[in-house]
Amino acid sequence: MSAANEARIGRERRASVVWQDEGAGYWSGKGFVSAAVAYVALPEGHPDCERDYSDEVFYDLDVNGGLTFKDGNVFGWDYAHYENRTDVDGDIQRALAFFRARGGG
Repeated sequence: MSAANEARIGRERRASVVWQDEGAGYWSGKGFVSAAVAYVALPEGHPDCERDYSDEVFYDLDVNGGLTFKDGNVFGWDYAHYENRTDVDGDIQRALAFFRARGGG
């Protein structure tokens, strides 16, 4: 099993994430761990897979509260902040567009 698949399966187990294939190796997922959580899994070889979620290149990524999680190729954020947005699907689409622009697909 690839590291990319292991990271997604880990989120399924820990946060009851349900994944959706977004094509070209990208995946999106939604789950719950005491608050709603959302994830984007990048294709293997994407240049951002080597970066930490707190890297300054992600400061312009417009998702609720910014990125708060990374495991392998899976980046995530949560909805446990004061004055949360509730547009989870919109955040996922913005994240997918951001990462696709940076790495192709």
